Amino acid sequence: MTQPASPPTSNSHASKEAPATKFKFVIKDRIITMNSGFTIEQIFGNIVDSKEDILVNSVGNDMNLSSGKVAVALSNKAGPQLQAACTALAPTASGDVKETDGFNLACKKVLHCNCPQWQGPQTIPVSQDLNPNSVFLIF
Repeated sequence: MTQPASPPTSNSHASKEAPATKFKFVIKDRIITMNSGFTIEQIFGNIVDSKEDILVNSVGNDMNLSSGKVAVALSNKAGPQLQAACTALAPTASGDVKETDGFNLACKKVLHCNCPQWQGPQTIPVSQDLNPNSVFLIF
């Protein structure tokens, strides 16, 4: 059995203000709090056993869940309905976020984020490439 990853130690308790955008939030102790009161918490452990309301998964343009460790693990636990739901939503553009049910997972929803492939320092950081409107429209 694989041990869960340890939380990062550097700046894990730092508090930061978001850059100037229409979405205001504060990050403190691995919890993101939006100005609306909505919170997102970073949790360490086995994602397929998580009982959180929403899980986040990284996907490519085709929303194929057969590549990537998290996507494969979620697909195996959720059953074939998850891949069928993703296929119905494909294709996606880089930065898009699509929502599916959790099916056989304990979560209510899975957010599938199409993030750029890391190709070294020249790659745009994911946080700059994701479309914040996609994420916040879901909520």
